[in-house]
Amino acid sequence: MISVRFAMTRYYLVLLLGSLPLLFSGCATDGRIPLSMARGDHDSHWAESPRSVLRQHPPIAGPDDDPNLYVIDALDGQLQPRPGREANPPPSRLKVTSPLRAEPLPDSTESHPSTSRGQESGIEPVQDSGLAAVASEPEVPVGRRAREIEGLQTLEDFEAWALSTNPVIFELEAKLQSLQGKLLQVGLRPNPVVGVNGQDINETGGAGMYGVFFGRELVRGNKLQLSRSVVCAEIEVAQQELSEMRQRLETDVRVAFYDLLVAQEKLDLANLLNEIGQMAADTSEKLFSAKEVARSAVLQAQMESQNASVVRGQAVNEEQAARRRLAALLGEPDLPEQRIEGDLQKISSLADFEQTYDQLLAESPELSKLFENIQRARHHLKRESVEPIPNVTWQATVQFDTVGETVVSGFQVGFPLPKYNRNQGAIRQAEQEVAMAEFQVEKKALELRQRLATAYANYSQAKIQVDIYSQEILPKAKSTFELISEGYRQGEVDFVSFLTAQRTYFDANLAYVSGLKQLWQEHNLIKGLLLSASLSQEN
Repeated sequence: MISVRFAMTRYYLVLLLGSLPLLFSGCATDGRIPLSMARGDHDSHWAESPRSVLRQHPPIAGPDDDPNLYVIDALDGQLQPRPGREANPPPSRLKVTSPLRAEPLPDSTESHPSTSRGQESGIEPVQDSGLAAVASEPEVPVGRRAREIEGLQTLEDFEAWALSTNPVIFELEAKLQSLQGKLLQVGLRPNPVVGVNGQDINETGGAGMYGVFFGRELVRGNKLQLSRSVVCAEIEVAQQELSEMRQRLETDVRVAFYDLLVAQEKLDLANLLNEIGQMAADTSEKLFSAKEVARSAVLQAQMESQNASVVRGQAVNEEQAARRRLAALLGEPDLPEQRIEGDLQKISSLADFEQTYDQLLAESPELSKLFENIQRARHHLKRESVEPIPNVTWQATVQFDTVGETVVSGFQVGFPLPKYNRNQGAIRQAEQEVAMAEFQVEKKALELRQRLATAYANYSQAKIQVDIYSQEILPKAKSTFELISEGYRQGEVDFVSFLTAQRTYFDANLAYVSGLKQLWQEHNLIKGLLLSASLSQEN
């Protein structure tokens, strides 16, 4: 009789242990979770935009536009990307040489190439880039890398190099990877609980009751899917942060590139001025020896020569500083001492202020990020709203009574009663976070208008200065210098007047080049959607 009861006990234990693998299974039979399940339902991006002008902001495509775009592998936690995705093409090596010319600026309105906010949103794993990719690639030999850097001459070359080497891009790509791991984690169901229990031990002089128990927590209220929706919205925000940082980096590279181009032109002018100043000083000494000029003319020529030396020294330092700033954006300690190629005269005109502002609202990654943040806040509110729905915990036991030699089974089911804590504080907080996110969009739109007003005014002033110098001042200064030089050769103009005309002509050229620098800075800032300072941003 006892052997039969022990045999029954072993039967129940084998049956229980055989069912345990079913308790641990947490995904579909193929081990993958469709992203459409992980994301949950989405509200329209612009159904409740705070201001009518912001309602015109174009919607952002999300993963719900294609629910089968990605799948999550539950075994290794990796997201499967869209097939057929191509890598970025290698940077070009084109060279365009255009010398500085004092001529009017064109009125063409062709736009400078810029990067708008991310056209492809959704959850997209970063491949072939980032710190992991850099670590996995073989190290480039120093000589080969130096030759590649020496091949960088055009703006497009520098932009492509910066986007592939700057750590700020790798930082945000790593953030996207971490959020993908978070997306997988928040969707996992609670683990089952198994164990051994004993009761009534030595209570009647016997061994008591021994057995096993198992159970698990059943998540109700669609909490897992809503948690995935929150993280998916966080990934959308991170995608916009990456687009914003790419635009910041491109703007910084453009500004640094044209700063270096201007510095090269100023150094050329300073070298020429220094050479002519030295020749003038030598000429004045010979004229003084021939008693054709006074001693004051010699001193004047020497002062002009020394002043030219100071201007040249300043131009050398400015050129070195501009080269180092550009090198820092490329992730390099320095750039080789070679000229970069570009045309300072080829600058497109901007549209009027209101059209530029409308374009800024339509393309700004800062606004796109804030709109995605509204979606994140709304999904968070939905998640907090279902938190009061209690999860159910159940447990089943199978025990063997050594006294009565019987098998005893039991179970229990329980859940908390939401009497006092109904998550009302967190729900109220989430509601206000939605309101805050909406007000942040309005605030950012006003901030962009204020920043654009300053940048556009600086651009307009610089353009007026450059146009006047190129159309009026430089031609007159050149003609005056040529006439005085001819008069000096014929003995009709004294040496001091010749030196004054020379200084005026070169000062006008230096002022013109400085105006071009300011014009390019403001032009690139506006075309770059007012995004800059990539290395000083905290992510």
